[in-house]
Amino acid sequence: MRRQIVCRAVERVETMHVSVGAQHTSGPRGRVGAAERTPIGVSLAVGATVLIVVLFVDAAVEPGPARVVLPAAVLLVFAAMARDLAATLALTAVCALLVDGFLVNRYGVLSWDGARDATALCLLLAAGPAGHLVAAAARRSRHPHRPTDLRSVPPCSTSSSSSSRSSASPW
Repeated sequence: MRRQIVCRAVERVETMHVSVGAQHTSGPRGRVGAAERTPIGVSLAVGATVLIVVLFVDAAVEPGPARVVLPAAVLLVFAAMARDLAATLALTAVCALLVDGFLVNRYGVLSWDGARDATALCLLLAAGPAGHLVAAAARRSRHPHRPTDLRSVPPCSTSSSSSSRSSASPW
């Protein structure tokens, strides 16, 4: 008897999960929970504003390889907070162009200087995915045993439950 009640509860939760997912699929990206996310334009605007302020501060530092560390740290924190890979990649491209044009060179001139620019570009490109990994590890440590999908629950036997089910709710 208890097993049948548990199986019916699981079936109800599964149907509720499907119906809630169907309501949210009309979001901006067509996924469950997508309507709750910050739009990419807003994330990118906030990230670019913070990045430009940091670049102004970083311009006062003596020229050298350490000038790239502060923008890379901004990308790392942005990627961890935004949790949006597309916004992180777009901000990484903007950051690479701004660092090359205004920190490495002057007056917005874009150029390539071999190993120095390759190192700066690799550091900036690694900061975004590193931020996503840090955020994923933090989320995983907060909810280590949280099931991500109800389909991982073993199915109940429906030998007699489907034929004896009436329209009245057992609850």
